[in-house]
Amino acid sequence: MQAAGLFSTEDQCARISAIRVAVGAGFFINAHTDVFMLAGAADHCGLIGDVVARGQAYAAAGASGLFVLIMNDIALIKQVCAQVPLPVNVMMHGTLPDRADLQTAGVARIS
Repeated sequence: MQAAGLFSTEDQCARISAIRVAVGAGFFINAHTDVFMLAGAADHCGLIGDVVARGQAYAAAGASGLFVLIMNDIALIKQVCAQVPLPVNVMMHGTLPDRADLQTAGVARIS
């Protein structure tokens, strides 16, 4: 998927790799994906594969964490946490599941 305003996975990985080379291993790079911002919540199930693929690619490129914006379905949150080898950060908003459920799902950080 490449929509208006969304960098391709390859371009974003190149940016992450360049940052990693520039700052070294001791710097935390919290890469984020805006995939879910491009669609309504009803369409998020169909986009989860792209979010997971991006998270996996960002990890391979040197990211330290994955920040997924507008993710509020606990099943999708669990899927991302299980399939992406990075700490997952979600954004606090009105429809986000409660903190205990997020912790159980594997979320590492809430912003």
